[in-house]
Amino acid sequence: MLAWLISVLFLKIMDIMESKKIFILAGEESGDIRGAELIENLLAVSPDLQIDAVGGRRMKKAGGRILYDMTEFAVVGFVEVLRHYPDFRRLMSDIVGIIRKGNYDAVVLIDYPGFNLRLAKKIRPMGTRIIYYISPQVWAWGQKRIKEIARLVDRMIVLFDFEENVYRPCGLDTVFVGHPMVDMVAAYRPNDLRKQFSIAENVSVVGFLPGSRMKEVEKILPSMLDAYDIYRDSTGPYKMRFLVSAAREDLKDKIEELVRQRNAAGEIIVYPGNVSDILFSSDIVVVASGTATLQTCLYEKPMVVVYRVAFLTWAIAKMLVKIPYIGMVNVVLGEKKIPELVQKDLTGGRILQEVVRYIQDPGWREDIVGALQKIKARLGQGGAAKKAAGAVSEFLNKNRKKTVEGS
Repeated sequence: MLAWLISVLFLKIMDIMESKKIFILAGEESGDIRGAELIENLLAVSPDLQIDAVGGRRMKKAGGRILYDMTEFAVVGFVEVLRHYPDFRRLMSDIVGIIRKGNYDAVVLIDYPGFNLRLAKKIRPMGTRIIYYISPQVWAWGQKRIKEIARLVDRMIVLFDFEENVYRPCGLDTVFVGHPMVDMVAAYRPNDLRKQFSIAENVSVVGFLPGSRMKEVEKILPSMLDAYDIYRDSTGPYKMRFLVSAAREDLKDKIEELVRQRNAAGEIIVYPGNVSDILFSSDIVVVASGTATLQTCLYEKPMVVVYRVAFLTWAIAKMLVKIPYIGMVNVVLGEKKIPELVQKDLTGGRILQEVVRYIQDPGWREDIVGALQKIKARLGQGGAAKKAAGAVSEFLNKNRKKTVEGS
């Protein structure tokens, strides 16, 4: 009896001392940012945690052992994915092999649902424990996928409070942590570009955020610049200056080339610095649909959400998407309140019309700011990355305890 107790105690001690090992997969630039935050917070409380990862330079700097740089595979749209299908298929096969041999305590999948949900289907039969951080947008693509995700995933960590009600009825362990953008905005001290570029108080500053990918910029920025052309040729009583965000160095060159073609004479400023500087300094923002709409919301700036993709991509999306709006601000709010200009509606004339409405109609502007404040309140109180790391750590410890008790 004593020998048995000693052996059980030894197993428990060895289990506590043994380093845990996880695998994290993040796609695209945004996933690399979220993954890096997660890794930093995990290692802060568990320095011995071994983390193998598919991600990017930020996750590597944070302490992950990068096996593949997933940011090299970042594409947008159905058509673009089809072109790269052979590359994705090879990558999928390699990652499944790594996970099969890795004996990980858990696999953490971050966003990137087109790839990650397929991966989950392949590794689930191996008995792999799966945590999903940043929910697939099943509320947009159809309810029938929710039950399937609940069968594949052990714990879902979500950024929006309404997502708890999406998964919990299916019995999926769901943890709401809030949006990491709340901390990013709170921590950053933006530069006042009005002062930097000597913009007078009676001038309305319009921020143009055309996206963080070259394809987005090529499809969206020309319509934004068309709005400038119409403004320049008009005889309206309002004065404007325009700040264009260049999210990366390669985008800066392209954006400057497009701006030069408009003979803007200093009225359009291409700004390669932190986008928060533009948001802080702008009166109105024209922003490509995506996470940047939430960042704009956190600054409570009236906005126009815009987007354009390849025609075939849009046609397929229209058949699949089940909600009547694309901007995350409208999704969180639950109604189409913030103006959206998509595909054929994205014209310079329509952009300028919405911008001028904010200038000329203070009641409308105040109404939109009130809606943005409601959205802002639903994004959490901060500490999302730390809470997400806590949810991962708690899951690892809980499941390790169950394994020991069953031995």
